[in-house]
Amino acid sequence: MSPQARIEERLQSCRELQYERPQEAAVYATEALAIAKKFKLTERALHCQRMIGICHYADNDYDIALKMFESTLPGYRRLKDRTGESRALQNVALTLRQLGRNEDALEIFRKSEGIVRSIQDHTFLMTVLTSIGSTYAVLGRPKESLQAFSECLTIAERLDDPHVRARITGNIADVYVGIGDTETSIEWSKRSLDLHRQNGDSMGIGLTLSNLGRVYQRVGNLDGALEAMTEALVVMSALPDVHARGRIMVFMATILLQKKRFAQAQSIAEEALNIFIKTNDTERQIRCLVTLAELAVNHKDYQQAQKQLDLAIKRMKSVDNPSLEIEIDQHQASLFVAKGAWQDAIKRLKRAEKLASKHFVYGLEAELEKRIAELYEQHGQYKEALVHERNASLAQLAADAELRAQHSQGLKLRLEMEREARERERMQSANERLTLQLDTKERELNTNVLAIAQKNELLSELAADVQSALRGDEQERTRHLRDVLRKIDIHRRTGEDWKNFQEQLADVHDTFIRTLTTKHPELTAKEVQLASFLKLNLSSKEISQVLSLGVASIEVYRSKLRKKLGLEGSAALTTYLQSL
Repeated sequence: MSPQARIEERLQSCRELQYERPQEAAVYATEALAIAKKFKLTERALHCQRMIGICHYADNDYDIALKMFESTLPGYRRLKDRTGESRALQNVALTLRQLGRNEDALEIFRKSEGIVRSIQDHTFLMTVLTSIGSTYAVLGRPKESLQAFSECLTIAERLDDPHVRARITGNIADVYVGIGDTETSIEWSKRSLDLHRQNGDSMGIGLTLSNLGRVYQRVGNLDGALEAMTEALVVMSALPDVHARGRIMVFMATILLQKKRFAQAQSIAEEALNIFIKTNDTERQIRCLVTLAELAVNHKDYQQAQKQLDLAIKRMKSVDNPSLEIEIDQHQASLFVAKGAWQDAIKRLKRAEKLASKHFVYGLEAELEKRIAELYEQHGQYKEALVHERNASLAQLAADAELRAQHSQGLKLRLEMEREARERERMQSANERLTLQLDTKERELNTNVLAIAQKNELLSELAADVQSALRGDEQERTRHLRDVLRKIDIHRRTGEDWKNFQEQLADVHDTFIRTLTTKHPELTAKEVQLASFLKLNLSSKEISQVLSLGVASIEVYRSKLRKKLGLEGSAALTTYLQSL
């Protein structure tokens, strides 16, 4: 095998394994890199380095992945390989996002976008715009996020890429969830679901149903949420992605808990926990443990609940998720209350309240302050209760103001996006109209060129015949003049200009001709042609000149056409044809 073939063989093995067994995949990519370096195949060597980086990325080793991706950039720039550079920048930015450096990632994504636009790689531009939109969403900038997704959706529609359309439509739904516009979010989610179903994309169907279920859960529609999650679980169970199935199960367990279907919730939460232990997903392990602790409390098994919470607290040391930490503190406080240790409960709630205040989660802060006030009041410490009741009121005012601002932002954003969508539609309509006009002009130009060429050819032939007639005797002159008349008559009946006129007539009146022949299938081609001329509002004399027939013949044809169309008495033939 040639060096190139040997490299490609190993890279193909790498691609097949890089997300399932990334460490093994990295071995193949490293072997390919050694071959590329040995034979001084610089471009291939850079690609192999990127593949090694992707393997480390898939293995969650982001620091090494970042170094590998960044090391390829100088090489691509020396080779002036803009495509390779844009993809390496995309890899760098995605890794920065995993490291939590979202602002840095956005800057790199934008650099990749600039290159991709300059080389007009529209397919990869959709990938970059998707990443940019997702990063803006994480940074809490929904307008910029929707702008990136909307442009991506426009490109996907232009390129007729149904899979990207489905995915981006789902991303847009997620943005509207983030700004609290659940109505619009559900609308976009359903649209995304329909597209995934048309594409036969089971993974897309499952994930979209899962997202839709979470939105229904947020607005309190537990039946809708459970229905969506159940269908999502059925779809995902047929796929090899166990982790995705676990993510659906953990949400499903919380819904079943809310609906007080404790046995089912317990079974699903335990199964999800086993999945996340196997896949080393610590954060979702904690989520399952919290759910299991809630179920234990409902069964008044406080010892088991404490055991689950202790495991959750232990795992929280490696996870940075304030909202999850607050939730654990709340459950711990509830357990303390159940045990009669109300002062320990207050300590936990105060700890949670500080976290909520630190991260500006005003609604949750108000809720925690109320619980603290209630506990103080229950134990006769009214002064402390009053302080926390006032704190709760202030936090609630801040939460209400934030909610109003969020709703205002959501409404403003929706109006802006609708205005931009209308502008895009207007521009698209204008472009289509200009394209149609250009096509029409080109067709007319072609017709005129052909007509001029044929007339020039005919005139040359006629001139030659006239010269021959002038040189010949009377008998020969008569013969040549008859040839001239014959050629003129043939041209008038069968010339290219007449053929082109017929083609243009069919173009202009295509719908009319289809309607006419559908309603009156017994019409002959000659009668359809006559009807088309009448549709143009031509008189019998004008039609006779076009067809080189006598006016009387045209009148006979009109009479036959009237009878076939079933027009009686004074019914105007032209008026009827104009109405079609």
